[in-house]
Amino acid sequence: MTRGQAIVLMAGMLWPNLAVWLYFVELSAGLYVACKLAQFVLPFVAIYVFASNRDWTIRFTRREVLAGLASGAAIAIGLISLFEFGLKDLGFVAESRSRIVDKLAPLQLTQAQAYLGLALGISFVHSFLEEFYWRGWIHEALQRRSPLSMTQARWLSSLAFTGHHVVVISQYAPSSGRWPLIVLFSSFVLVGGWLWAWWLDRERRGLQKSNLLGVWLSHIAADLAIFAIGWRLIQPT
Repeated sequence: MTRGQAIVLMAGMLWPNLAVWLYFVELSAGLYVACKLAQFVLPFVAIYVFASNRDWTIRFTRREVLAGLASGAAIAIGLISLFEFGLKDLGFVAESRSRIVDKLAPLQLTQAQAYLGLALGISFVHSFLEEFYWRGWIHEALQRRSPLSMTQARWLSSLAFTGHHVVVISQYAPSSGRWPLIVLFSSFVLVGGWLWAWWLDRERRGLQKSNLLGVWLSHIAADLAIFAIGWRLIQPT
């Protein structure tokens, strides 16, 4: 890995975790778009300016489709079951509901049609962008071209992926007992990122490009489950 490739890779790990403070703490659609464009252009800077390899592809295979759908279904069922049978009636949920509505209402995103559009856009489009960014670029570059071991690369890419989610989760956490809940829900993100990185490591074939199809399908299902829970939360009680 050249110095230029290392610098842009470090920027790629840090920028999303800084940008989230700009566009999400005080939610701004314009800043969100600008920050995301800046984020997702970084892998192309790495490839076309600093001559990094593109280490990922999307290739439809029976194994990838089945693995992605099965893992995604397991994650979705687990998340929805946790909410319905473990969290729904706990005291902090009412305050979290209020915080979610306060974020979404100014942008008219509590209306069914707008919320559905947001859910589908994040679940299908943004999840792909995150997979090509965090697994296809960050993780694969760390795995293939850094001095880190396979395990170290997996943990570092997963921790970097988790970082901006911690800020998002913190905005919905209740005032009382917030940090244990932030740690708990952030750990779900960390585990998901680690498992998706592990899948790529497990399926990698020598110097071939890693296939993102399975992890993308799994990520879609996870995001759809989160938005389903979110819709349940913002409905009047």
